[in-house]
Amino acid sequence: MKLYPYRCNENAWRCSITWTRPRRISDYLRKPDDKDASLYMIIDKNNKKILYLGITHRQYAVNRINGHGYKEGFVSVGIMKAENYEKITRQRVEDAESLLIYFYRPKDNSNKNTWINLREPTLVENKGSCKFFPRYLSYGMCIS
Repeated sequence: MKLYPYRCNENAWRCSITWTRPRRISDYLRKPDDKDASLYMIIDKNNKKILYLGITHRQYAVNRINGHGYKEGFVSVGIMKAENYEKITRQRVEDAESLLIYFYRPKDNSNKNTWINLREPTLVENKGSCKFFPRYLSYGMCIS
């Protein structure tokens, strides 16, 4: 059993997201490394803030980034793992994305900035190269 700084509902879905080191978008588009990615973020090249956060569930981040038209800045992909090897469904990836967007409020994410309604209590642990989010984000009943 893993120890968290929160005591959450025992039925809360728990996952970790390991963020890769940010790479220039131009370099990433030439040589993507995203086969295991569940999420991605676009980071502004000047002020180092997240511009956009999106999901890649069963898609490649490179296709999503091309579709949005970002040419400058940095990209970091997030590899999601569920605790206890539970299945990572599209809904759970969307819920984690919603929680991250609601917390950070990226400039280019116009939806999910004011209200979220996740399907189940959720605890997300952010790992890797991610200075933008706190280590833990939760939705639902948790106490510290």
